[in-house]
Amino acid sequence: MKIPLLAMMESVQRILVPDSDHGEIELEALKDAVAARGLGTPATRANVIEILIDRKYVAREKKGKKSILRATPAGRFLIDRLSAIGVTAVTKPMMTAAWELRLKDIENGRNHECRETFLKDLIELLKQQIQAFQSTGGGHPNRITEALCPVTGKPIIDKGARYEVPGHPGVRFPKQVLGQNLTEHDIARILAGESPLFSFKGKKAFQAKMKWDAESKRIAFDFDIKPQSLEVKCPKTGRPVIDHGPWYEFAGWPGIKCWKKFLGRRMTAEDYAEIFRASLEETAVRRQLTGFYSQKTKKRFAAIVQFDGNRFKLVFDKSKQKS
Repeated sequence: MKIPLLAMMESVQRILVPDSDHGEIELEALKDAVAARGLGTPATRANVIEILIDRKYVAREKKGKKSILRATPAGRFLIDRLSAIGVTAVTKPMMTAAWELRLKDIENGRNHECRETFLKDLIELLKQQIQAFQSTGGGHPNRITEALCPVTGKPIIDKGARYEVPGHPGVRFPKQVLGQNLTEHDIARILAGESPLFSFKGKKAFQAKMKWDAESKRIAFDFDIKPQSLEVKCPKTGRPVIDHGPWYEFAGWPGIKCWKKFLGRRMTAEDYAEIFRASLEETAVRRQLTGFYSQKTKKRFAAIVQFDGNRFKLVFDKSKQKS
């Protein structure tokens, strides 16, 4: 039977079990200490849950008319990782129950407990747990991401200068390749065989996808680029624009290749959609596009682009535009 998180916190005594630090005799005292109010107070319990949700360790989901809390892959991975490296005290309710028992002793003047000793012991315990975590490479700048390894389903780890993927132990996944930044989601898509098209800057700028090379155990360039449908729509047909790598295809103008590089300027699908839309209205695009390059003057310049039904041309004198 699964117990809701909030109910578990309110009646934590039901799930306390003996461990290496607390035997059967002490267990009963611990259960009594938390039976009255559970872990924390109503205010602190709510705050703890919101922190877990904000840090993506727990997700709130709708189940009929009720909202339920479910551990995310990042949350499960964190607990598994802490347990694997021996940082177990902070993963069990027994630690908080022991704190509650000592606080109760302080309140009732029992067992020579005092506030100063309690705080000193608490800080020392947390320092030990943090040091154990950091000594295994688990400390800053590691970050558990929301992107999941397609092999194991566990979160990809941001190690600061690189990524660590659970399904590919020992492999250093870069955050940047030839000027192209790679996010954890990019790495996940590459490993799943769903790489987006990237723009790289070598001796010359070029575009390519990336793929996992199992033989060399690294990600590599993939120049076998298949046409991709974009979110940009053709102004004439309403169909998606097709990305062919070096050029775009608009269904309303078959046979017209809309090159991504036009007179030294990088053109987007949105640029061409605006130009075609203007041609349907028999007007030139009113917005000047900057960044064109003249081989003659060796200078950059701005111009308005017009499509005349067969080709694209530049318009410099606004008085010559069609109205």
